[in-house]
Amino acid sequence: PENPNFQGGYINAGSGASLDIRSSTFRDGYALRGGAIYAISGKSLHIENSRFEHNRSLLEGGVIELQSLNRFDMRGMNYFINNESPKGSSILLYSLQHFTVLGTSYFSSSLQASMLECNEVETIEATGLVFSRPSGSIETENSVPLSLPPTIPNNFESRQYAESLVRDEYLREKSLDLWNKYRRQFSVVEQSEGGLPSSERANSYLTSAWTIHNSQSITITHSRFSGLSAHDGAGLYIDSLTAKNRDLSKHQVTIRSSIFEYCKAKSRGAGLFSQNNPSLALSNNVFVMNEVTGGSGAGVAISCPNPPCTSVIENSIFLGNVASHSGAAIKWDDITPQIDHATVSFRNNLAFYGSNVSGVPHTILHLPSSIRYSNSVDPCIISDDDHWNNSTQWSFGCHAERTDDDNDTISPVLLDEFRSGAEVDHDLNFGVIDRYGQVIRTNEGQEMQLVADSRFPKVVMQNNRRVTHYGVCNFKGVRITAPPNQSFVADVATSI
Repeated sequence: PENPNFQGGYINAGSGASLDIRSSTFRDGYALRGGAIYAISGKSLHIENSRFEHNRSLLEGGVIELQSLNRFDMRGMNYFINNESPKGSSILLYSLQHFTVLGTSYFSSSLQASMLECNEVETIEATGLVFSRPSGSIETENSVPLSLPPTIPNNFESRQYAESLVRDEYLREKSLDLWNKYRRQFSVVEQSEGGLPSSERANSYLTSAWTIHNSQSITITHSRFSGLSAHDGAGLYIDSLTAKNRDLSKHQVTIRSSIFEYCKAKSRGAGLFSQNNPSLALSNNVFVMNEVTGGSGAGVAISCPNPPCTSVIENSIFLGNVASHSGAAIKWDDITPQIDHATVSFRNNLAFYGSNVSGVPHTILHLPSSIRYSNSVDPCIISDDDHWNNSTQWSFGCHAERTDDDNDTISPVLLDEFRSGAEVDHDLNFGVIDRYGQVIRTNEGQEMQLVADSRFPKVVMQNNRRVTHYGVCNFKGVRITAPPNQSFVADVATSI
């Protein structure tokens, strides 16, 4: 129709209603809200073995919009194909008590809006969700979907699945091809916007396939996120930034036995982006060939601006993920995640710094001249090319030395028999390292400065500012003038 219904292209359910929809098809619905179904203040909606195709809403909820319901269940085999809306192109949920998915539900859309958006849904229990962006036609004349990613079996094992992938040399070649696109960005010229090429900056990015805001308990299993694009969290975006009256003891996000593959983000978390979730548990998942074009955390990005937050990652595989800056597999800010290195494996992940895991700057460290550092932009690859185990091979330029978490001071360096006014002829190399002992390599333009402690006002330093070269500063040639026969302390400051 030319003129849409105000709410619900086919069904508008009011207060107290319970809807049960089975073996049905909703096609070409059109409304301002809820292209096919709209319900508010009802009891429940049950959907089973149904199809929703080419429905459209002008405002939100391309297929379904639900507000203030007790329960929404989806069971059996359901398809949400090529539905349209600026917000929640398939499903939009507000203030529900329970949202449950069993069986298999396919979501596929080429539009920018999230296909599934949940706002303040107290409990989410979802099994068998599959999200993908269509690469071509996904229907035949008899409306049978084609080229949709396969479902995940109940006996899914991340390590066994990864073993089948790693035999394919294509994955390694593809990850290297992606990295070669980014390695040219990091030259002696300072880059803007994280080194993102102008061609990438011009591209528009889609919204996360599934966004979840302010839910209390979330359990996602046996789900697949394939070929998706977004600014942050292309596959899955979960945050609790504005949750009201959070009961931290009840808040839990669990994701297990799921696959995040070939997703692409502009900034953070191509596969998964988790923000301010008090408790996050990832187990038996595979993150393969995800890409961040202008930032960090191609597999998983974890941020916690409002602690406390606890994140646990175990029994998972990160394979061939690529980030233009840092943390190709995992990037975290604020709070260190607990990574079970006995059961988490990394292979062929590539980033300018922290090809597997990157965190935040932890310590400025004096780097002995006996340690060799890479002067190339090639990433530090930490992997075992022969076996899936956790032995690590550090290439030069990756690793300085491990530090204890409590060690937050510069390793002292003694310059004795030094003549005032002379130039320092020692190799004073300093680098900023993270909690994993990795030298934080940045694009050129970041600075370090050698400054005298304020207790020694008569100490003057010249030529004491240096630009980092692949994360390392050398202060050889600094000129220091100081009163004779007096010891003093100098500090290293950095913009990293």
